[in-house]
Amino acid sequence: MAVVRDLLNRKGTNIVSVAPTATVLEAARLMNDRSVGGVLVVDDSGSLLGIFTERDILRRVVAAGLQPGERFVALGAHLLHQGEPVRTLAGTAR
Repeated sequence: MAVVRDLLNRKGTNIVSVAPTATVLEAARLMNDRSVGGVLVVDDSGSLLGIFTERDILRRVVAAGLQPGERFVALGAHLLHQGEPVRTLAGTAR
């Protein structure tokens, strides 16, 4: 079974990521500029903290009536672990 680490190894350096302090607006603009549907949330050392997707923008920001200037931490981006099975990751998108 593939794990998140395997996906990251295949993607290489073309991964789009943001700091946990990035705003939703910053993430949305980056996703638009890079034509991707989500960004990885990483800490200063590059360790994976979570993922933030277009769906999160819709459900956790727009539908909740929040402003795009809210921080990721306040919105609770999906927390991940590198050894976590990919099917678990896919389930978090629901």
